[in-house]
Amino acid sequence: MSQKLSGGRRIFSEPQAAQYFYTDRLAKMTGRTSGDWHRVVVKELMDNALDAAESAGRVPVVNVAMDVGPSLIRLSVQDNGVGIPADVIERMLDFSVFASDKAVYRTPTRGQQGNALKTIVGMPQAMGLVDCPPQLSIDALGVQHRIKAQLDGAGHPHIDLQQEPSKHPGPGSTVEVLLPTKSRAWMKGPAMLRVDVRDLLRGYHLFNPHTRVTFSAFALGSDHGESGGTPEEKIAETHLPTNTEYRKFMPDDPLVVHWFDIQSFTRLMRGYVREGDDLPLGQFIKKFRGFSSRKKAAAARELVPEARKLSDLSDGDVAGLFVAMRRAVKEPSHKVLGDPLGEEHMVAALRRIYGVSEDKRSWYSKPIKTTLNGAPAVVEAAVLEVENKLEVLEGDKGAGFKRRSNDNRLFVGLNHSPMYDDPLGDVFIMHPNDKVPVSDHATAAFTLQRYTHHYDASAKRTADAMGEILPDQP
Repeated sequence: MSQKLSGGRRIFSEPQAAQYFYTDRLAKMTGRTSGDWHRVVVKELMDNALDAAESAGRVPVVNVAMDVGPSLIRLSVQDNGVGIPADVIERMLDFSVFASDKAVYRTPTRGQQGNALKTIVGMPQAMGLVDCPPQLSIDALGVQHRIKAQLDGAGHPHIDLQQEPSKHPGPGSTVEVLLPTKSRAWMKGPAMLRVDVRDLLRGYHLFNPHTRVTFSAFALGSDHGESGGTPEEKIAETHLPTNTEYRKFMPDDPLVVHWFDIQSFTRLMRGYVREGDDLPLGQFIKKFRGFSSRKKAAAARELVPEARKLSDLSDGDVAGLFVAMRRAVKEPSHKVLGDPLGEEHMVAALRRIYGVSEDKRSWYSKPIKTTLNGAPAVVEAAVLEVENKLEVLEGDKGAGFKRRSNDNRLFVGLNHSPMYDDPLGDVFIMHPNDKVPVSDHATAAFTLQRYTHHYDASAKRTADAMGEILPDQP
């Protein structure tokens, strides 16, 4: 029940789950305003798709499709991963808890939120899409899950989940999301929405040399063919892998105890117990790098000789074990983070994307070893000289307009653990040359390219800069 304050106002309470259905709350969780949610959806689904394929030991193959109609956008991401189990989908739809396979670990990861799928569920209603077919479809492991989510009159999420046999059984998952085209959040036309997603996927190609990415974008004359409209393909691109042997830090790699502090170490241990997985202490210790040796594992347990499983440890015992484990093994070198992208891939990928010949200049910085958030990090950067070109795009009413296709585009790729703040979130990048005005906030928590609003009348200029923190410092 609400209470009155002295000024006559009331203190209102609302269900915690409602935060997933309001634009302002979702903007804080995703780090992006609703005008960027078409890219948020694709970005989060791409992250999950790549993780799923890598976990299955496969070369990632991801197919992205985008249909833009008069009132609806359909975004579809298909992967060749392990598939999303039904119990994971059910937990995703439980808005009373925060469910994540990343947020408790201090390891390099693509995912910034840790609850990405859950935020996507409420986006369609938050943007005004209510009376429509199911806004979310997940086809995986032989089952198609059709989901419609909205708030009831009391502000509680109401989930309509329909399950039926898959129409396209096979490996991996296919996730489709519907968003409203005519949203006040989008002041740009359908053509620019498609270009936004295209350029995002180009960024994925730049930062994932082991991945095959395809993108097809269509313009529909009716709402997804419901009135007999014929789709017209506007964009079709395929980016082939350049290094299928590329190695990076994987989710099943041993944990590094030096990347944890006592709070996060305790949180991890208590998390296992809370989830009903009260591991034997020796099994838990072996999850960390360097403790496959029985001698080192035994040395770490000397302070807690009576403990047999995680729940046997008091807070003091946990602290003692943490200190002992950090003393027992050395912190690994930067090599544990994986392979650098390398000049050959970075520069060649940029040349292919923009059709730039070999006579145009390029610059590449060899991997720079450093430390961020108390953990090792490697930084790479490449710059390519490109020609300024005009790109003709159709307007909302079919009228053509032109824009520069290579306007000082800055690609920033950053991977790190959701347990850390974005180490580049407050960094502003500037180039001092007035003839080449490159500047932007490096808000790379979203891991997509950002655009500047500087224009230059010269025909040629340095237009693309790309930086990456590799591997994704935890």
